[in-house]
Amino acid sequence: MNIKGIIFDFDGVIVDSEPFWEKADSRLVEAGGKKLIPEVKKSVMGMKQSDSIKVIMKMHGLSGDPEELMKKRELMMEEYYSNEIPLTHGAFESIKSLGRAGIKMIIASSTPAYLVESCLRRFRLDEFFMGVVSGNDVEHGKPAPDIFLKALSLLALPKSEVVVIEDSLPGLKGARAAGITPVWFRNDHHPDAGIHADMEIESLEELKHLAVIDFSPAVP
Repeated sequence: MNIKGIIFDFDGVIVDSEPFWEKADSRLVEAGGKKLIPEVKKSVMGMKQSDSIKVIMKMHGLSGDPEELMKKRELMMEEYYSNEIPLTHGAFESIKSLGRAGIKMIIASSTPAYLVESCLRRFRLDEFFMGVVSGNDVEHGKPAPDIFLKALSLLALPKSEVVVIEDSLPGLKGARAAGITPVWFRNDHHPDAGIHADMEIESLEELKHLAVIDFSPAVP
């Protein structure tokens, strides 16, 4: 493929944030007198925040205002994104190299844009992305194609020159529905998700197989 653009998911692809989302959800559920059900992670992965909080409330029998609980969770995650959440292996060097190679990049994430943007600034990677499209920017979240089609319109490239890097099943299905080549960032959360992808990678460093890119180390 002649790759000229990449649409990235954020959580689990650029940053290793899934354990922190689980930690925040656990704190939220425990505040309601319950214990987090292990299966909830797989159930909400890739969902819009407004949808995932409703699923969590239903699975744990929590009462209250979903909007208020969502805000509490976002405050927890804001702290994690600002101080603790690390990049995935090879993400820093790979994104820098992709940028130097002229690859157009954008993020399509269910996470609120301000959280994604603050984290990118923390690692000084924000300059390499054309923007962030969040679940709040579209009517239907993943696995609907809305978020990927919006991101594609901002890249201003044909579908044939773009790939989507996703770790979740809803994300891969959404990319497929949008008609954009889905690439699975392999993980154990959705072990069968790969059947919905055209390619698989274990690290962003493997993107050198999708385009002729100089992947020489970048200095932070």
